[in-house]
Amino acid sequence: MPASRTLSSKSRQSSSNNSSISSPRGTSRNHTHTTGTIAMSRNIRRSANRRPPSAQEDSSSPSLSRSPSPVVQASLSEESSDRDAYIRIGRKRRRDPNAGAVHRILKKFDPLSTTVRHFGRVHDMWTRFAPILQEGLKYDKKNTELELYSKDQQHHIKLFLLLKADAPDILHVVRDYGIDIIADFLDARRNDARGEDVKRVKDHAQYLRPTSNPFSPPLSITDKVTRGFRHPQLARLICPLGWLAEFDDSEIFRQQLADGKKLAHPHDWPLFLFDEETFDMEDLFKSFLRNEILVRAWRLIFQGPSALDGHPSPNAKRGNACINGMKKVTVAALAYVATLVYFALSSQETFRPRGNGHTFDFYTFYCGLITCVNEDATAKDHDAILLWWNKQVDPSHMQTDNEGHANPPAQTGRGLMQAQARLQD
Repeated sequence: MPASRTLSSKSRQSSSNNSSISSPRGTSRNHTHTTGTIAMSRNIRRSANRRPPSAQEDSSSPSLSRSPSPVVQASLSEESSDRDAYIRIGRKRRRDPNAGAVHRILKKFDPLSTTVRHFGRVHDMWTRFAPILQEGLKYDKKNTELELYSKDQQHHIKLFLLLKADAPDILHVVRDYGIDIIADFLDARRNDARGEDVKRVKDHAQYLRPTSNPFSPPLSITDKVTRGFRHPQLARLICPLGWLAEFDDSEIFRQQLADGKKLAHPHDWPLFLFDEETFDMEDLFKSFLRNEILVRAWRLIFQGPSALDGHPSPNAKRGNACINGMKKVTVAALAYVATLVYFALSSQETFRPRGNGHTFDFYTFYCGLITCVNEDATAKDHDAILLWWNKQVDPSHMQTDNEGHANPPAQTGRGLMQAQARLQD
C-alpha cells in the first residue's frame, strides 16, 4: 500500500478517535446541531462547485436560480488563492480552503435558526422547505389568487406566507444564496429542533404524569422495549378507540398487541388524546386533546422541564415559547406535541415520519390531527379546544389560531368524530 494512503487512513482514524473521545455522553443536542452544520457545509461547497447555468436557461428570475449567486461565489473564492498552501505533511491534514467562507455564510443564516426551529413546532413539522420556497416565490412574484393553485400548492404557499411573516428578510436571503442552500439550511435547523424535542419528551416520559400518579413500573430512559403495548398502563393509553372493548376483555388480544401482531392505524386515535374522566364515545370532541399528559408535554417542550407542574422556576432558562414570543396556541403545535408523546409512549426505537408495515406512520397521524380539528370539527368544537388550551397553558396572553391541512379519508376513530360533527351542524 502506498505510504500516502497509509498516512491518510491513519489520519482519518486518529481524527475519528479524537472526536469520539472528546464528545462526552449526554451531548446529543450538540451532536445533532454539529451534524446539521456539517451537512449544510457540504451542501454549500457542493452548490458552489456546480457548473453555471447554460446560456439557454432563463436568468430573469434570480430568486428561483438553483445555483449560488455571485455573492456566494465571491465569498467562497476568497481563500482559493492559498489553496496550495495547505498540503499533507505526515499526519497533518490539509485544511479545507472553503472552510472560512462556509463559516461566514452559516453565521449570516444564524438569525433564521431560531425562527425556523420554532416554525417546525407551531406551523409544520415535516414539509420540505424547497417546495415551500419555490411555490411561495412564484406566488409572491405573480400575486395571483390563491384559489387558482392546486391544494398542495396552496399548502406550500400558506406555509411560505407564515415563514415570511416570521422572517421578513427571507426573500432577500433566498435571492442572494439560492433556494438549494437556504432550503437545506432550514430543513437542517428544523430537524435539529425536532430531534431535541423528541429526545426530551422520550427521556421525561415518566414525568408526563404527576408524581402523585406515576407510571408503574417506572419507564426506563435507555430501554424503550418495555414501553408501548408491553407496559400495562401505556398499553391502554396508546390503544386505539376501536380496540378498547377487546383490549379490556381479552388477554389474548393484549398479548397480540405486545407481540406486534397488530399495528394501529394512524387515524384511529389512541386513548391518551382524550380526557379519561370525561371520555364519551357518543361525544368524542368533548374530551378530545384534553389529556393532562399532553398538557405536561406541551409545558416540557415550550416552557421547559421546570414548568411540568404548571409553576416554572423563576431561575430557570427561558422556554421556547418565551424566546420566540409565542402568543397563541396553534393547532399544529397541539398535533406536534401529541405526535411526540405517541412516540415517547410507544416501544418504537426510531422516530421516522412514514411507517413501513412494522412501524407507526407518524406523518399521517400528525396531518390527521390537524385536519380533524380544522376541518372535521364544528366551529364550536374547534374554538372550545383552543380555548381550553389557552386556559391550561397561559391564559394571560394566549390567543386562538386556525390552520389548514390535507384531509386524508378515514373510517376509524376519526371517522366517528366526523360523523358526530356533521350531526351537530
